[in-house]
Amino acid sequence: MANGWEKDGTAFGNGKTDVIRENLTENTEAGTAETEKRLAFLCDCADEMTDRLCREAEGDLFLHGTDENVRRTYRALYEDMIASSPACEASNEASVSFRSRLSGRADSYFLCKRIIENLGTAYTGRDATQLLFGECRDFAGQSRKIGFMHNLQTGRAFECFARSVFGALTDYHDSFALSCEAVTEGECTYAILPLRNSVDGRLTSFYKMLDKYELGILLCTDIENQNGDVARYALVCSGQGFLPASGTVKFECRITLDSCAELASVSEMANFFGVTLDSVDAVPNGRTEQGGMFAFCFSFENAPLAPFLFCLQMEYPQLMPTGLYTLVKGAKWN
Repeated sequence: MANGWEKDGTAFGNGKTDVIRENLTENTEAGTAETEKRLAFLCDCADEMTDRLCREAEGDLFLHGTDENVRRTYRALYEDMIASSPACEASNEASVSFRSRLSGRADSYFLCKRIIENLGTAYTGRDATQLLFGECRDFAGQSRKIGFMHNLQTGRAFECFARSVFGALTDYHDSFALSCEAVTEGECTYAILPLRNSVDGRLTSFYKMLDKYELGILLCTDIENQNGDVARYALVCSGQGFLPASGTVKFECRITLDSCAELASVSEMANFFGVTLDSVDAVPNGRTEQGGMFAFCFSFENAPLAPFLFCLQMEYPQLMPTGLYTLVKGAKWN
């Protein structure tokens, strides 16, 4: 055939397909060998870093992940690893290329994952709350009274929360603020606040109330109204705690980023650990010239908590946790 093509036009003649096949095989094998070499190098580094970080933590490494000395040691060890890595030795320009930066971030994620695996502990929501906030309340023996401003939607939210707070009692107030005050004064153990809705998004004023009254989020539920709009309500308490319940565990935090381009890096990290990034909101008055403060919400549907939270602490020490809670079954409008 003309030009060496076979009749069906799908392959070269004169042995050219054999040459192409051999080249592809060689390239694939070389790439596989390089990947295996890289992973072996990272595993060795992670094992050495685990031992060093555990000594710095003077206790459980995960639970001390927010300690400044742990973060500083991790960063120093990571920089040493980069300097001695095969990729860096092969090219002095690697550190400034996009591909190298992308690979470097993936290396960091892998290291954090391996370090947590090396600890050999199955960390719980209470452990994660202790890491993030330095405390985790025990609600055993506490009053089951829930304070809230009574209306149709908050009443339905109460019914959803009552499935997880057995024997829950109502305590009505004239405003959400009075409900919060009742919690801080010990008149109620819990209060109900709206946090976001499908019309306005994140309700900044109510998040400010969490800070003002030093309240923590335990549970959330989505309530639909007659118009099909959905509002998310939170069951909050004084201080921080974790209330085990059936549902999806979520984590909310605020992070100040130097550039809006870093939003992609946060999303990329979540994807690496199998975590879903639900939403990103710009925090009012948190804007800077290039970046600003952003509020993130992550879902842990099937992903473990510890590896992602540990990595997030190492990569973004400026992180400000808002809440670690469970989204329980809500109510649709019938």
